[in-house]
Amino acid sequence: MKSFPQLKLLCGVLSFILCASCVKDVDFDQADEIIISPKVDLDLVFFELDTENFVTAETGEAISVIRDTTRLEFLDDGFVRDNLLQIDFVFRYDNSFSQTFEHSALFLNEEDEVQYEVTFDVAASSDGIANTTIYTQTVAEHDLDAIRNSIKMLIELTLQPNGEPIIGEMRHQSKAVYSLEFAEL
Repeated sequence: MKSFPQLKLLCGVLSFILCASCVKDVDFDQADEIIISPKVDLDLVFFELDTENFVTAETGEAISVIRDTTRLEFLDDGFVRDNLLQIDFVFRYDNSFSQTFEHSALFLNEEDEVQYEVTFDVAASSDGIANTTIYTQTVAEHDLDAIRNSIKMLIELTLQPNGEPIIGEMRHQSKAVYSLEFAEL
């Protein structure tokens, strides 16, 4: 029983030495040199389209262009705008139409003037089973001002006719992965 207080004292001394040695080489004067670089994933636009979206009900004629505009409120945040280092836009389409589509994402300012554009083709399905197209556009340094000046994204899908009936479904998902860098908290 007499050795118990000695064991407590020994554990206490060892704990103190362990804790003190962990901060011995830390220079707290370098705290202002810390740079934090988080990456943030943000869902942008999701939608599903089918035959009814590309054919008029009255005449049965093809609708060649579908458009949708979304506000990008995260670009209106001063902290994000000031510390934006890079942004990756990721677009995914699952298309069971036999037609190819041209995708355009137009980044617009408040006056609806185009600041930046991302264009690519969405692959057609050859057998009615959804064909997946994934496209990533990285925006860095010299093009970032165009993104900073934007507040809206207009997605425009243009049908590329091929003589076949316009039958199918399409699912779209997009996200932004933006990298920030800031040193002053």
